[in-house]
Amino acid sequence: MKSFIQDVQIFKEYHERFPSHGYRWLNAKIRLDEGLVMSDQRAHRCCKFAGIQSKTKHYRYRKSGTPSRVFPNLMLAGVNVDGPLQCVVSDMTAFRLNNVYHELTLYMDLWNNEILTYALSAKKGDRMRV
Repeated sequence: MKSFIQDVQIFKEYHERFPSHGYRWLNAKIRLDEGLVMSDQRAHRCCKFAGIQSKTKHYRYRKSGTPSRVFPNLMLAGVNVDGPLQCVVSDMTAFRLNNVYHELTLYMDLWNNEILTYALSAKKGDRMRV
């Protein structure tokens, strides 16, 4: 029966060869290669004692459709709106619903942030059809 320090040394050697794997995988690999059978709890204790942690790649999730460029809001910079319908802005968004392409265009009055009208179209570029 091997001692705890010898077990830790074996885990260090395997961790150097396979740094991305955790204690369970290392334990299974050691069992296959060396014939050394130990519980997952002992393998975890050996790795914890040696300071072994799997070095995994962490990918940042990026939602599809996330805008790649964000533009500053130049419309409200220095605009003095003191009455209705002096400044009307629009925004368009496109989406798919049941595999059908749609474009939704909103028209808003900046005086009171009221939606004046909208246009919904199932054709690309046809923003005037309601």
